[in-house]
Amino acid sequence: MLIFLNSCERFLKSETEDCDSPDYSDCDTREPYYTGLKIWVLEDEAYKLESVEVFLGNVEKGDLVKRIDTINTIENPIFVNVATDDFYSARAIYTNSQDTFICIDGTKIKKHSYTNCDSTCWYLTGDEIDLVLKN
Repeated sequence: MLIFLNSCERFLKSETEDCDSPDYSDCDTREPYYTGLKIWVLEDEAYKLESVEVFLGNVEKGDLVKRIDTINTIENPIFVNVATDDFYSARAIYTNSQDTFICIDGTKIKKHSYTNCDSTCWYLTGDEIDLVLKN
C-alpha cells in the first residue's frame, strides 16, 4: 500500500511540474480588477420585470451601482461591470396583475491565482447573482 501511494505522488508531481511543454489553455495571465457581474432574471410573461438594482454592499445600506428600469426585452443574463474583491447585492422587482414580488441576492467576487510553470494564472469566483423569481 505504501508503494502505491508513493508511485501516485510521483505521477501527480511530474504531471503538474512538466514545464517543458506546459498547457496554458486555461490560464488567464491578466489580473482581473473588473469583471462583468452576471445577473440571472426570470423570463416569464406572467411576471413583468420592473427594475433591477445593483449595490456595492448590501441592498439596505450599500451604494447604488446601477439601476435598470422597465425592461421590455432583456438579455438574460444581465451583465454589469464591477470591481473585483468586493461584495455586491442586487434586487429585482417583478409585478403581475395583483402583486409585487422582490428578489434579493448577493455575492462576494473573489479573485484567485495559481502558478503554472513561469506564469501566474487568475480566475474569479462569486461573479453571479440569481434574481429568478421562484414558485
